[in-house]
Amino acid sequence: MTEASTSKTREPRRVIIVLPTYNEEGGLGRLLDRIDEAMFDAGQRYEVIVVDDGSTDTTRSIAETYAKKYPISLEHHAQNQGLGATIRDGIIAAAKKAGDRDIIVTMDA
Repeated sequence: MTEASTSKTREPRRVIIVLPTYNEEGGLGRLLDRIDEAMFDAGQRYEVIVVDDGSTDTTRSIAETYAKKYPISLEHHAQNQGLGATIRDGIIAAAKKAGDRDIIVTMDA
């Protein structure tokens, strides 16, 4: 290693999880708890971007409540646009937040 490479300060990686949702009130809270637990156990910094695709249940308010205790941001479609558009919008939001070393992951709620 050169002196320049050893003196370089690197930011720790962060995992940004894009989570498209539609009417997920029954399981969203439990899923967000499990994501937090897994990231904590791994010692991993993270953020979840919940993309609510026009849910007609309490999915959005559940995400807003969990955002008060976990690193969660919320994107919202006023009406359902489908999974492809929801993932696209989540990836765009994640790319705007991501640093050079961050990892973007998509999953389905």
